[in-house]
Amino acid sequence: MDLADLTELAVHWLQDEHPVDIAPSPNGDGVINLLDLAILAENWQTGIVPIGNWAFDGDWADSSGKHNATAVGDPEFVAADQAKIGSGAAQLDGDDMIQMEGYKGILGSQARTCTAWIKTTVTMAPILYWGNKDVLGGMWDMRISATGRLRLLVGGGGLVESAATVNTGEWTHVAIVLPEWGNSVTDVLLYINGVRQARGAIAPRWIKTVESADFRIGANDSGNSLPA
Repeated sequence: MDLADLTELAVHWLQDEHPVDIAPSPNGDGVINLLDLAILAENWQTGIVPIGNWAFDGDWADSSGKHNATAVGDPEFVAADQAKIGSGAAQLDGDDMIQMEGYKGILGSQARTCTAWIKTTVTMAPILYWGNKDVLGGMWDMRISATGRLRLLVGGGGLVESAATVNTGEWTHVAIVLPEWGNSVTDVLLYINGVRQARGAIAPRWIKTVESADFRIGANDSGNSLPA
């Protein structure tokens, strides 16, 4: 995706034009809007479509069309006026999670970019999780740390976290990236609201995420959950 795609999107903004209607994929929703712009931005100059994209706009569907979710507990949808983007969001109350049954996440040391919009004041809460915590380097636990920072745990003590906090009670965009050339937590990049972050804590460990727990949002395999 490049400037030609951006130009095409701009020309057809808020119109019903299938050739540039890419969200939710694969068939679009009938209008060129912010959802299409978000997908274009996330895949700028990559030519790839997200493995998973869960908007929580009134359902648990994956707009990439691959990994629809199942709600566990009693998570609720909130309206557009309480969401950051789209027409809604999901609210978790501490014993809920969103699980993609049968999907085991990105494995080994494959490159990955994991992003989420969060709005919370809690600490020690998972955001995205898959893998196995009992295998050295075998899990991917993107979470909020005990001090409210963005943290990645990979198993066996390996971790990296941001110097800045993310549990501000305001909508915050968080992202953790393992680049193509990386295979360790020392290679991981952290972003908050699009800005690359200084790293506040690092405990080196090779990343070799294993196939185990299903991919989930808002909980890990120890039962810890992310309340609003």
